[in-house]
Amino acid sequence: MKHSVKKTLSLLLAACCLFGAIGCTAANPVFEIISQSTPAYESSIETEPVYVPDAANETQSEQPVSDVPAAPAAPQVSDGQIMALYWDLFDASVRAAQNNDYEGFKALYYDTDEQVIRNDFNFDWRKYNDYDRRDGFVAGSKDGYYWIVRTFYIVSGTHPNTRRSSSDGYVLARYENGKLQYAYGAESQTVLGTLSNEIVMNYFESAYPGFGNERAKAVNGSSFYGYNYLFLNSDAAYSGSYDTNLIMMWQTENGDVKAAVWYANGTNVNIGAYRTKIKVTDDSIGTIIDETIDETVSIRAGHSLVRVFTIPASRVKTGTQTWTTMHAQTETNY
Repeated sequence: MKHSVKKTLSLLLAACCLFGAIGCTAANPVFEIISQSTPAYESSIETEPVYVPDAANETQSEQPVSDVPAAPAAPQVSDGQIMALYWDLFDASVRAAQNNDYEGFKALYYDTDEQVIRNDFNFDWRKYNDYDRRDGFVAGSKDGYYWIVRTFYIVSGTHPNTRRSSSDGYVLARYENGKLQYAYGAESQTVLGTLSNEIVMNYFESAYPGFGNERAKAVNGSSFYGYNYLFLNSDAAYSGSYDTNLIMMWQTENGDVKAAVWYANGTNVNIGAYRTKIKVTDDSIGTIIDETIDETVSIRAGHSLVRVFTIPASRVKTGTQTWTTMHAQTETNY
């Protein structure tokens, strides 16, 4: 049986960098942040109400040698334990906000500005009642801080005739003495700026060796995933739904365009996508690419992957003109 899934993305560029909400780098001005909406699935990319961290460089300092014996190492905590604590933390946030308990809500934060906490407290947490499923994972950790990627979603219908609505984002939390708290202070933002950039760069370098070198010399470049970092985990997919998203596109010095597509198979059957259609238009310069790629991509049930395709310069309709406000459509046959 053959099926076709079509996904439409409306993309707005802001003057920032490649990796969504993790800061800017002057060395790579052509890559920019993208916010996306996906009307075909009513998908949003809202984070829980948090501050977006600024880019920061990690500094190293040498500590004087001490004769005092080192303290015993703290017991290791697993990612599974962190996720269990996070869902408890989230549920406690909702309860405190709904009960108008500001002091109880404030106690859930570590080293966070009062105004940030107040803004979060006034957020309408009831929005999450629109979804009946939630999932997430620890994307990385450093110095007691945890970068947690999470999604709330609902899937109606039965595959292949489904409709998904979701709210995707991330949080940063601090673990200490068996307790997990939200953490959006200056130190945590520094950690996230370093950690997330490293993780995302390593991910794309793994998916496409040579990515870092091409990124540094790119003529154009855009990330399409907003605050949705589910692609970092090959076990992450929307249960019951099959999704295909263009998550990144960049143009090399020779004019070729590289398109990174995320295939997420949340169904209980393996899927072989034998054709992928990608169309990207720009409000200022028109259609950039309109390609049908006849290459089979096999996605195991309950898993996801990213495949990078090369569109030769001869098939790029806008040459190397600067990309501005973009709109993308992806469609797969399987």
